[in-house]
Amino acid sequence: MNTKAIIKQILCKVSKMLKDLDFKHSCAKLKLSEIVGIGVLKSLSMYSFRRFYEWLKQFRIFRLNERSRLQRLVNKYWHYCEVFLKKESLFNVADSYGVELIHPIRYGRNKQLNSFVRKGISNKRWIVGRKINIVINNFLQIVSFNHDLAGGTDKVFNSDFEGINGIILTDTGYSDKDKTKIPKNLKLCKKNSWNQRIYVESLFSLWKRMLNTKQMMVKSLKGFSAKTAYLCALTNILFDLNTELGYNRFSMKQWVL
Repeated sequence: MNTKAIIKQILCKVSKMLKDLDFKHSCAKLKLSEIVGIGVLKSLSMYSFRRFYEWLKQFRIFRLNERSRLQRLVNKYWHYCEVFLKKESLFNVADSYGVELIHPIRYGRNKQLNSFVRKGISNKRWIVGRKINIVINNFLQIVSFNHDLAGGTDKVFNSDFEGINGIILTDTGYSDKDKTKIPKNLKLCKKNSWNQRIYVESLFSLWKRMLNTKQMMVKSLKGFSAKTAYLCALTNILFDLNTELGYNRFSMKQWVL
């Protein structure tokens, strides 16, 4: 599939999902679905936003705003990505994914980044950044997402699980000494038990290999929230398109720009 066909498939899917919410201000150049679609496409691209903007202009699909204005719009409307989240199943899996935002040796030099990053351990190595927590259902679709400082424990996400109707399988990193703070639908799994949890690790591996998400270039907490939301929306969109077009459902290689 060529690049232009990939862009059109994703934009059509976004437009279809936002059909009832879509709008366009009388003075605006872009509709809401186009702004969200650009945010999703940016997650599929490994370029910086400056390079991505120049790359997108060559296709002449949109009436694009000035680059910095467009970036602010993309960051502003990220909460519409919640439309792309799926329903929970009987059994769900949750895990966290560390993202490096600055090299550990430079930690403390950038005052702007210091306000929303911390040093922590991810995959048995030190990183300085944040971690993304996701819940997936038995169809490998993302049900919910959140993020927090890399230096904290996974139990900070326990409050997010209370609104999910279904059993959530997690590792023991979500345990808490205060048992009353552990949601009733949370099942803490010891090592080498409930190996169905490997699917969330496979998804993280796809993110790392295909989208290079282990390191991100952001300068604000709002920017990181937007990147996380568009990444989760992109994942569900691609898996739906794989089903519709007959591709391997759990694959991204045919969509990489």
